[in-house]
Amino acid sequence: MKKKNLLVRVLVPVVLAGLVFVGFSACSQDDGYPEGFVLNDEAGVATMVKRSMPQGGESVTPPKPNPSTFSGTANVTFVPSDSSYGSFTLSVKFSYTVLEGEIISVDFISYEPTLWDFSINNIDLVDAGIPGHYYLVCSGSNTLGIPYSGSGEVLL
Repeated sequence: MKKKNLLVRVLVPVVLAGLVFVGFSACSQDDGYPEGFVLNDEAGVATMVKRSMPQGGESVTPPKPNPSTFSGTANVTFVPSDSSYGSFTLSVKFSYTVLEGEIISVDFISYEPTLWDFSINNIDLVDAGIPGHYYLVCSGSNTLGIPYSGSGEVLL
């Protein structure tokens, strides 16, 4: 009786450990189909594949999108707040960052021709209401402190 009891005490945990190992191994095998994708069986009927556990090496959180940076140029006509000063047009170079299809930042790079007594202080892209069309809206000032504002259309 003691021999049978000892045999049961040893074999039962070994068998259970083997079943657990085989079960987890089967759950974590890659069947070649991405999780949650639809399979078409032979009859053409769509069957949704659902898994209760993520596969080995898969993350349970979606990857975070990376922002992309682009650059552009727009001809911007600057008009002074004081009408006694003249307006002028500059070719303004800028960069903008896009995240998930939305413009999240706009940065000034340079302008041409160079005007030693003028600086651009703020810059932004405003949606023109037509897909791909934007206005580059800028503000600046001269060395006397006279504010200027301007805009120019941009196709992105």
